[in-house]
Parts: sequence; structure tokens; C-alpha cells
Amino acid sequence: MGGTRLRITTTPNNDLIDLLGGEQAKILTYHYQHIVISVPRCTKVFQEIRDDEIMINKRKGETLSSLAIAYQLTEVGICLALRRAEKMEYEQRLKSRHTKTIK
Repeated sequence: MGGTRLRITTTPNNDLIDLLGGEQAKILTYHYQHIVISVPRCTKVFQEIRDDEIMINKRKGETLSSLAIAYQLTEVGICLALRRAEKMEYEQRLKSRHTKTIK
């Protein structure tokens, strides 16, 4: 539902029930009647997850061309995704090292 607006009515509709379950939908509608919630697309998070998957598959021995086909990207796009994933991994290692030295 990313990129859409979710209108909370006085009673839960089927979409909300399917999304949250009956009881949770009732609680949400009780507390937030007549509210419109903008659901974020979370594009960056989904890209990070995809980039991590690409890096894992590359480390398992997948070729750039097979990854490009699997993820519907160009080989250059796969290289960029790998670079982003490796940078994120490096930054997380630095962060964890820094946290350990502070304790």
C-alpha cells in the first residue's frame, strides 16, 4: 500500500481487516476514526534489502549477468547495488566497533 492514503472510517473495511486482522483493525478505527494516513513507499529500505540480497547471492558465486537478469537490472546496476551494500556493511562494522570501544 506504499504511496497511498489509508482512510480510517468508523468501522473497519475489508482492506484494513486483511492488512491488520479483525481485532487490530477494530482498535485502530476506534482510536483514529476519520483520519487519513499517508503510507510511505519505503523505497530506500526496500532498495537496501534488495542490495543486501544481491551481495549475498554474489558472494555465493552468482555472476553479474545472472544477477542482472534475476533482479531486472543492468550489470552496471548490479555493480552499483553491490557498492551500496558493501558501503552499508562497512559503516555498520565501524559503528559496532565504535559502540564496543565506548562501553
